[in-house]
Amino acid sequence: MALTSARKYDVAVEMFKRCLEIADAMHDNTVQYEIFKNLGNLYYLLGDYPLAIDTLQKQLSLSQVGGDKAGEATSYGNLGAVLASLNRHEDAVCMFEQHLVIAHELGDIMGQSQTYTNLATSLEMLGRHAEALDKLQRARLFAQHLGDSEGQAEISARIGRGLIAAGQLDKAVMFLAESQSLYGSAGMIDEQGQTLQTIGLVSLGLGLYTPAMDSLTQAKDIAERLNKTAALGKICTNLGIVKLRLGLIAEALDLHKISLNIAIELEDLPFQAIASGNIGNNASFQQFPNLPFK
Repeated sequence: MALTSARKYDVAVEMFKRCLEIADAMHDNTVQYEIFKNLGNLYYLLGDYPLAIDTLQKQLSLSQVGGDKAGEATSYGNLGAVLASLNRHEDAVCMFEQHLVIAHELGDIMGQSQTYTNLATSLEMLGRHAEALDKLQRARLFAQHLGDSEGQAEISARIGRGLIAAGQLDKAVMFLAESQSLYGSAGMIDEQGQTLQTIGLVSLGLGLYTPAMDSLTQAKDIAERLNKTAALGKICTNLGIVKLRLGLIAEALDLHKISLNIAIELEDLPFQAIASGNIGNNASFQQFPNLPFK
């Protein structure tokens, strides 16, 4: 393990191969299984995916011959991860589903939670978004059962983004709100800020201007605290739009000026154009407050 941690992969591979020769001579399937698992993971880390697949398939065969259901489940899960890395998502889905069958039999809640998450990713890559959302919902329940707040936060955020893509904005806000709260409790402030920003944008899209203002104001505070200049510029832009919708014209103008200054600092010409346009819109509304919004 020390060699692996030090990224001495080639040396580790040779050591495992020597151990494999000894285990083979002794007909020790248990040791062979562990070596194949470690070798498969090493090949995966080295990016040698064909060798990783071949080695993990040998691990799978040994676990099946020995009736080791836990080992068989591990093999399916590892094979699924490698196949997904190769963008062979149809094959990865098959492996993940096999893992889930056995993990369910064994009552392996943690294994099911992780594999449902991985399965959802492959389903998303295949364009099977409704199925992916269903798997994420299951992963969320397992994470909740395990008390894995960070995992639940990340899964809920993914569900929220999936619901946004599906046009289910009301439901998306509920999961995103859960996610930002869990991120905050776990001390993951950056992730909380990003999620608050998304909630603000969705609320803006729903015409819920006061909730949008509240979420974006919190996101702005976090961006300032973490010195995330680019993010702060975008947040100020959106918050300025919300403030203008609420008739808070002077506050909106101040926010758009902050956005413009940040755009100039970052030498971001498209952002400068947007910020300047927003300032112009602000001035027009200040002069003609009864103009309708588009």
